[in-house]
This record gives sequence, structure tokens and C-alpha cells, in this order.
Amino acid sequence: MSLLNITKCYRTIPTEALYILAGVPPLHITIRNLLRLYLLRAKHQDLSTGNVSVNVNDLEKISTILPPWESFKIKRNYFPQENTTYSIYTDGSKIENNRKLLRGF
Repeated sequence: MSLLNITKCYRTIPTEALYILAGVPPLHITIRNLLRLYLLRAKHQDLSTGNVSVNVNDLEKISTILPPWESFKIKRNYFPQENTTYSIYTDGSKIENNRKLLRGF
């Protein structure tokens, strides 16, 4: 159903054509590839498909170094300055002598 929404096609189009139009690999191929990656990385099993065999030691090791875009943090000042004045605005409407909307700056 989501491929129909992505491609804006009719309901009668074949599913295989939807995968091609959306540029998405078919679900059984995606599951098979995820299973192979799981067996390689989590179970440390060697894989062989057709003429290609993949050894666990041939894979790149996962780096534990944080990427630079994750290490930069912006510090926030959670304590307001002492000489700060606050302005409170409401929308002016009342329900049973209570304000509906309150916003402070």
C-alpha cells in the first residue's frame, strides 16, 4: 500500500512494477540481504553465494570513534540572568474567569 502512495499509481498495477517505479528492491531481496549481514556481523559466520565467499575477517571493523558532527554540542544556559523582565501575553479570552492561552517570554 505504501508503494502505491509513493508512486501515485493505480491499484491494479503489478507489485513487481511498483518496486521498479519506486526504485526499491523487492521485499524478499531486502530480507535476504539483511539476514546475510546479520549472519556476518552478529553470528560471525562466513557466507558463500555462488562464486563469491565472504570471510568475517574481510569486513571492515566498526569504528568506535564518534563522527565530528555528533561530538559538537551547543551548551545552553538554563539559569536566566538576574535583571531579566518577563512579559506575559494572553489571547484576551476568558472561560469562567480563567485565561485560555498563556505565553511567557
